[in-house]
Amino acid sequence: MNKDVKPPPKEGYEYKFGKNGWRAQKIITTEQKQAKGQQLRQAKQLKQQIEPQPQQNDISLIQTVEDLKQQLRQLSEQKQQPVSMPEPVQINMYSNIKDQKDKISESY
Repeated sequence: MNKDVKPPPKEGYEYKFGKNGWRAQKIITTEQKQAKGQQLRQAKQLKQQIEPQPQQNDISLIQTVEDLKQQLRQLSEQKQQPVSMPEPVQINMYSNIKDQKDKISESY
């Protein structure tokens, strides 16, 4: 790589010599830089208009969570009301066996 041998000039590019030899670098004017910045700002504004604001979403999420908490409280209050249980029926399993034993013993 010879520093003295410069490649043929290309329109809109300037050449710089670096560690890997000559390299072409595009010439960007200040007007082009300003236009590019303006495009980026407009794109950012459009993006903000299209996408919903996260702050509004956060508020609606908080409201839905509060609504769900309220519903849960109401359901738990309904469950805490006493439920009338029917009286348990007591079954003596041994009474039937005793009767049979008595019958058997009487027959002898």
